[in-house]
Amino acid sequence: MAAILQTSYLQALHFYRQKYAQIPAIADQIDTVTSITVDLAAHKLPSRRFRMLGLDVASYSQAFLMNFGTPPQQIETELHRLDHLLHNFRNFVARTFGIWALFNVPFMRRWHQLFPDETYLEIMAGNGLFTFSMQQFGQTSIATDDRSWGKTSLTASDPWVPIQTLDALTAIRHYGQTATALVMIWSQDHNPIDQQVLNCYRQYMAGKLFFVVGEKGAGGATNSQGFWEQANLVQNKRIAGINQIFPHFDLIQDQVYCVR
Repeated sequence: MAAILQTSYLQALHFYRQKYAQIPAIADQIDTVTSITVDLAAHKLPSRRFRMLGLDVASYSQAFLMNFGTPPQQIETELHRLDHLLHNFRNFVARTFGIWALFNVPFMRRWHQLFPDETYLEIMAGNGLFTFSMQQFGQTSIATDDRSWGKTSLTASDPWVPIQTLDALTAIRHYGQTATALVMIWSQDHNPIDQQVLNCYRQYMAGKLFFVVGEKGAGGATNSQGFWEQANLVQNKRIAGINQIFPHFDLIQDQVYCVR
């Protein structure tokens, strides 16, 4: 834990945590970021509920008042740097841990409670956080990934569970009969592999659940546009129940989709 706290990113935030300890909105955000990071470093699903990161007007105003007498341009530069650090938390997590989709305990507990009987097949699983989480709640989940999409990426370099070396299509063909639900989380944007996955799912797992976690739309952070055009999205109360507490913390509006 000590090593992760010494990273330049957290050290920079720690400086502002000390300086703006009297501004709760700033202190709480930095405490949340630190807590999440420490949990991830220990291979623990974060327990904190996430909050949106970044400085709002009230925080800016309070910080300016605390710096009364300091040249305004200097204050503005400092606060802009703090805001930039908070908004770049996802990039820090991705660079440090190879994790792009970030979940917490309340969110995964809700998912487990609403779909308690599924046997999951997680494809392109990266470090396998979804499978790790479901296994923590006693559910069966098989994580697969051949890392063909990112040989030099940290993603999948520090797995939280054993990852079977299978590409997505082979995994679906192999486990399609035994798994009751397919999971694909944060498929790369513009990469058409997700369209091949959709076709393979329809051939080998038709009628079963297919969960996709991503940000929909032409400007979304995940998946190919062709995938969203071909996917039939299913709306139901259980999916809505999961998304009610989806742990958002930045401008990316990813959520859980049920696809046919």
